[in-house]
Amino acid sequence: MSGKLKEVRERMKSVSSTQQITKAMKMVSAAKLRKAQDAIVRIRPYADKLNYILRNVLSAVEGDVSLNFGKERPVQHATVVVITSNRGLAGAFNTNIIKAAVKEIETRFSAQRAAGKLTILPIGKKGYDFSAAITRTAPSSGIISPCLTISNLTIRLSYQDC
Repeated sequence: MSGKLKEVRERMKSVSSTQQITKAMKMVSAAKLRKAQDAIVRIRPYADKLNYILRNVLSAVEGDVSLNFGKERPVQHATVVVITSNRGLAGAFNTNIIKAAVKEIETRFSAQRAAGKLTILPIGKKGYDFSAAITRTAPSSGIISPCLTISNLTIRLSYQDC
């Protein structure tokens, strides 16, 4: 009888330990969700500014049909913007973005790449590393800083400037 009691007590300890771990995991995931929601709120000024710029452009071209904004032209120069995270703690996020960028480069911009008229503009360290690997040299100009904030919106030469 005491053997079964010991097993029940051990099982109770095990269940209690599992509950503590589960509670801690819930707290961590809630903190991550809150951080992601805060990041979305912080990106709103960018969206507002972009909306403002586009409205100004559209109001300036109102009724002017001689502008070539809406006409399809042959692509001579191309820039691919690759937006990734700085660290690899996002699951397959960075990998999927890089795979999509490679597919886009190989399908839509292969002629520009062959002619040397393709620019890869990475945002984030993983995108920077991808750009350096695909071009076999570190991007020399036009790299947007991975330490991008609303107060620090600048074009940098490399992510090491942060």
